[in-house]
Amino acid sequence: MVLEFGFQIYRVGYYETEEMIRILGGRKGIIGLCFFGLLSCLRDEIEVNELWPVMETDKSEFQGRSFAGLIQILDYHTTLFGINNISINNNNLGDLHYCTKRSIYGAVTDCISYLLDAQSLQSSGQPLSPFKERLAAIANELSPSIVFNEIIEMKFEKPPTDYIGQGPIRYALPLTPV
Repeated sequence: MVLEFGFQIYRVGYYETEEMIRILGGRKGIIGLCFFGLLSCLRDEIEVNELWPVMETDKSEFQGRSFAGLIQILDYHTTLFGINNISINNNNLGDLHYCTKRSIYGAVTDCISYLLDAQSLQSSGQPLSPFKERLAAIANELSPSIVFNEIIEMKFEKPPTDYIGQGPIRYALPLTPV
């Protein structure tokens, strides 16, 4: 279905580390980081196409503030500071929609994620069951549709001098009082 309809796959994830959980104030903060990473990856797409993000709901107030709130804050800052001073052009970014696992959006996303997880395990040299090997082989067929697919190991240090911060956040400076 993905190939037949010409879907594009953007996938951003982060390795969950104790330092990241501590700095972000819990595991749910990582999801917000992934969402911002997706918006960063979609930067060129947002310039020419209208995008309406869809996310599986966990029915928590935190999720509504984190994701729908991020889009609202982008709208507010764009009005306040002007589009030239904002890192993500949100002119074509629609409201965030939530879905459940029973919706087509949730089901397709879960299937793609499961396939790509098997492929990631295989490429990292992890031993796979015969079932996961078949899933990884199916995931390889998705290659023409994959625009961005990365699980990032965030570094908590000063980035190299030649580092250009475009796309998902890869470095975070730990801020400590002087």
